Amino acid sequence: MTLNLLVVVCGFLIGFFVISTGGGGAALYLGVLTGLCGLSAAHAVDTSLLTAIPALCFGALSFYRHGNVNVKLARQFLYFALPTVIVASLLARYIPEKIYAPLIGLVLVVLGVQMYFRKVRQTEDIHVDRVKAAYYAILSGLMIGIGGLSGGGVIMAGLLAMGEDMLGTVATSSFILVWTSLIGTVMHMTGGGVSYFYALLLIIGSVTGALIAPRVLSRVNRATFDRICKPVISLIVILMGLQMIF
Repeated sequence: MTLNLLVVVCGFLIGFFVISTGGGGAALYLGVLTGLCGLSAAHAVDTSLLTAIPALCFGALSFYRHGNVNVKLARQFLYFALPTVIVASLLARYIPEKIYAPLIGLVLVVLGVQMYFRKVRQTEDIHVDRVKAAYYAILSGLMIGIGGLSGGGVIMAGLLAMGEDMLGTVATSSFILVWTSLIGTVMHMTGGGVSYFYALLLIIGSVTGALIAPRVLSRVNRATFDRICKPVISLIVILMGLQMIF
């Protein structure tokens, strides 16, 4: 009972955190599922993407209702990310992790540094650069399809690099991750390794956190949110990259 309650609390904290920062949380769910719940890495990967979807749906819907989602930009990302997830999932068994992980890790480090120094455009009309959108979308698709991760760090970096402010990036990233995680889950569930019990416990907590986060963020000054969160997110992306390299 104590373990189950702890899993729910972890789900709440992850749900609030990932919706507040624009990530998908698959890596965080992986840590809980392997370290706390004792699942094997293979089962944890299959379970983590499924676990992330409900919280992302509630969070993205709330952001959309508040008018924070850049639908035009999200659509450009999805054009490239969804096919990449499908192809990468089919090819995953033939690609050793020791080959792709350091490469993606290096890209994340570079993106994290770029995020930190990138200035937000002071205009509501963000120009959609299709080449940049394709680049970041394909990278995130590879992370989902091959590694079972949400790819949120790459999407965040891409949106910031294209001029979105922090709140717009968080909201739009959540919207994109709903669809990419859904496709990734369908592809990874074919292995039959999902632990539905622990997934349910995490979902109960994460959905609660995801419902609260947008309401809190809607009351925060956007300039203040940018100033505080952008360095934190940049550091997280860099650390994710270094972890994949080493």
